Amino acid sequence: MTDGSDTLKRVPELWFDDGNIVFQAENRQFRLHKSIIALRSSVFKEILSVQSIGKEEDLVDDCVVIQLSDGAILAEFFFTAIYYPSSFEPNPGFYSSALAMFIGYMSNKYKVRDLRSRALSHLDLGFPSTLEAYDGPNEFGKLNMNAIGLSLLAWELCMLMDTPWLLPTAIYLLCRHPLIEVIGHQRWKALDETQKEACIRNSISHSQESIRLLDIVQSTSSPDCPDQVACALEREDHLLVIKKCLQDPYLRQDPLGYLRYIGAKPTWHCKNCNKKFKRRVSRSREKLWRKLPAMYGLEDWEKLLEKRSLAFK
Repeated sequence: MTDGSDTLKRVPELWFDDGNIVFQAENRQFRLHKSIIALRSSVFKEILSVQSIGKEEDLVDDCVVIQLSDGAILAEFFFTAIYYPSSFEPNPGFYSSALAMFIGYMSNKYKVRDLRSRALSHLDLGFPSTLEAYDGPNEFGKLNMNAIGLSLLAWELCMLMDTPWLLPTAIYLLCRHPLIEVIGHQRWKALDETQKEACIRNSISHSQESIRLLDIVQSTSSPDCPDQVACALEREDHLLVIKKCLQDPYLRQDPLGYLRYIGAKPTWHCKNCNKKFKRRVSRSREKLWRKLPAMYGLEDWEKLLEKRSLAFK
């Protein structure tokens, strides 16, 4: 990420007069303390242990300047989290999915273990590994994944951070976007060919399953229905309304969402048929959730959750 400016800027909150090292990411500079940075990051500890870092002409206020390949905004988020812990506290604090992903990525890259664990605790909320958690009140991931670029970034970072238990939900949220729009997004160009192929394969598998699940709404009458003719007519009307709604590609690509929606709404007056229909919808959602990892070529939930348990020990 970049702020689009070439003018060098000293970040006031991260420019300490007693600092003895300057980090520069794009156009932003941070005057920090070697001891603090080395203590928190094993990667920076190794970099700072090198006797000859930088050249004399690279000095700023008698401090060596270390150039970072990271975006300016990423670096600022990262150093802010190190120096100001209250800016990124452990759960149950609420932070945007973007902030948690950026800090997770940087802490993983520079081996800041406690910060990585903190980011994972937030990402675990945003990309749940159970349907119950996905349906819960926390909208952290679902609401913030409406942007294609952020959805692509989430998928990439989950792979880079080696957090496979987050991938089924991250991929699902990405696949809610029509493939043609994903391919047309500027971030698509940054993916390598293997990533592009995986993204296309996941999207096709996701779309096929979404279309197949449309048959769920064509429920039959309950054996205990007192008026099967009347119920059949009501179901036909209900089916027409649902199919009209599902002409929207975004709604059609979100089977967990539309199945939850139609399962929660009153359908027809017959309580027996209604109960049967809602039970069928609920079971279909549960089955879909169990299938998510296989749909995207991942290990099953049981193995993924085992890896999650190890990561949080």
